Amino acid sequence: MPNDDEKPRWKKGNKARNLLSRFPIIDLAHAVVLNGSKRRAFLSRFVDTITTQSYTPTRSAAPMIYASQKPMFEMPQPTWDEVERYIRKSARPEILDMNLEASRALFDFVRSQEYLATDCDPQALRVRLKNIVPINLSFYVTQGDRLIFQFPLIRKTSLTDDAIRVLGSIIHHAYVQGDYSFGEIEVADISCMPKSDHRAPRIRSIPSSEILDREALTDQIGEVYEILETLAARPPPQAPKGPGGDGFGF
Repeated sequence: MPNDDEKPRWKKGNKARNLLSRFPIIDLAHAVVLNGSKRRAFLSRFVDTITTQSYTPTRSAAPMIYASQKPMFEMPQPTWDEVERYIRKSARPEILDMNLEASRALFDFVRSQEYLATDCDPQALRVRLKNIVPINLSFYVTQGDRLIFQFPLIRKTSLTDDAIRVLGSIIHHAYVQGDYSFGEIEVADISCMPKSDHRAPRIRSIPSSEILDREALTDQIGEVYEILETLAARPPPQAPKGPGGDGFGF
């Protein structure tokens, strides 16, 4: 068997692309605000960590939770019972409870805001020539005259204010254009407050004055991706288990 250095270049490239495709935008925002050795250590931990925990079912259910509708159509809003059935059908047994808890918290919070949610095409942010940042936000919400691209932050562990600005800036540069050029950016954060185990749902707005310059932002994202590509070329270590329910990969 060839060692990692002897593998054909295309196989190494595939490994790097697979790594980037599963790198969550939330962790990207975290990595961008870190510097030097802290950034590399954070990314190395992502590469080396294996976790079976995932909020993917809750993320997939977000359009149901927000009751997103096709433009010019009006359908009955999915009830919590319908969302619960979807989660139970799509979640593996070992992640079912965490997804039911998160989806219920998000459901109660966003439905209380009385948004109108409308389907839109998911967008991605292009970084340099070869990479894109997938965002997978397939709806926007309106509240009166406001049009808002609202990203649901589902993990229990929240992001710092600096990381929230990075996350909001990525979404802004991908979505706020053309017919949506007046769109606002928010994060529906259902994480826990520091030193608490209880979710504290709140809206975190990213004002236009705090949106980061696109060129500077994509340069930083490009550097993060370059580190990930370098780490992907290493021989795989004995991967540690990820933290339950709030680690990497979702």
